[in-house]
Amino acid sequence: MRYEMMTRLGYFVTESSEHFAEYTPWFIKRDRPDLIEKFGIPLDEYPKRCIEQIARWEKQAAAFRTANTIEVENSKEYASAIVNSVVTGEPSVIYGNFG
Repeated sequence: MRYEMMTRLGYFVTESSEHFAEYTPWFIKRDRPDLIEKFGIPLDEYPKRCIEQIARWEKQAAAFRTANTIEVENSKEYASAIVNSVVTGEPSVIYGNFG
């Protein structure tokens, strides 16, 4: 789906195919289930991730309750790298589209 958008827009979409399909009116249509098959849009992926994330949170919360110290790790999200660079002055590399 991202390659389809690149051919149309001239830019590579950095969002996942699943997310970009949710944000635009072209790929998930009530009367066009063939598009979901054609572009391989995983409609069940988000609920699956939610279940897995909640399980990780519960495990993490249990570990935090008994820990003497808690180590905070970078989330690997672009926003955290950008905010860290703004606050600390430490450079970081991000990839994105301008225009």
